[in-house]
Amino acid sequence: MVAAALAATLLVLAPVAAADPPATTVTHIDRTGTIAAGVFCPFAFTFHTEGTFRETVFSDGRDVTWALAFSVT
Repeated sequence: MVAAALAATLLVLAPVAAADPPATTVTHIDRTGTIAAGVFCPFAFTFHTEGTFRETVFSDGRDVTWALAFSVT
C-alpha cells in the first residue's frame, strides 16, 4: 500500500516531457540567368535552376534541409 502511494506521488511530481513540434519550411526555386562571355568562355550561356528545398528545424536545434526534385540545366 505504501509502495502504491509512493509510486502515485512520484508520477504526479514527475516532470512531463514536452517537445515543440518541428518547424518546416518549403521553398520552391525557379531561376534563370545568363553568364556573360569572358576570358575562359568566348560565348554567353543561359542556365535554369528549378527545384524545391524542404527545411525542418527541430526543438533541439537540429536543422535538416532536403533538395527535392532539384535540377540545373
